[in-house]
Amino acid sequence: MFTPGPWKAYCNPGRQPTTWSVGFSGVGHEKTIAEIPSYSTTSAADARLIAAAPEMLKELEKIRNELAMPNTYLIELNAVIAKAKSQ
Repeated sequence: MFTPGPWKAYCNPGRQPTTWSVGFSGVGHEKTIAEIPSYSTTSAADARLIAAAPEMLKELEKIRNELAMPNTYLIELNAVIAKAKSQ
């Protein structure tokens, strides 16, 4: 079991080093899932990939359950992958 999505990636420029956080905001509470210090040029991309994890899992489970019609969820799957790769 994991914290339900959607998760969001956001930058904390006031921290040193600048840190990317991945978090969840639900009714009445917030939770930080991960913090990624910006020691490299991949920190933002890493944070976005982590934030997309719940949606990617959901879409992959759909595909697994609908192998007879794999194109049914192709548009949604492409949107989730794009979210993970966006800049």
